[in-house]
Amino acid sequence: MAKECNLLQMKTLQTLFRLYQLFVRRLPVVTEMAEWTNGDAKILSNFLDGTATGRKLRALRYNRIYESQIQAIKDASESGYSKGVAWGIRGSAAYEDSLLILSPTESESQESTDEARGQFQSVNR
Repeated sequence: MAKECNLLQMKTLQTLFRLYQLFVRRLPVVTEMAEWTNGDAKILSNFLDGTATGRKLRALRYNRIYESQIQAIKDASESGYSKGVAWGIRGSAAYEDSLLILSPTESESQESTDEARGQFQSVNR
């Protein structure tokens, strides 16, 4: 009985490892991460707001978020999977939207840090 259980566990482990290998083969390899700059954010914003294709892309993206959330609500039997898909789509869109935010320059970030320190009051005093 114990040998059969161990054999079953080994087969399950082998199957999971094979699935992992198939999954990893399909992932693209990223060797270099480019830094996102304020110029990139402005170009992306101009594309999304200033061109017809950008406005269509933005509308398609938000429609996909809406559809996935509605599907998650409708699928009561597979709610965990559907909710995960909806959450992933929303997370991807939120990340893309975060690329539109301009990061402060060094002088602006120093000023905001000084302001934040001035506004902070410790509860221990």
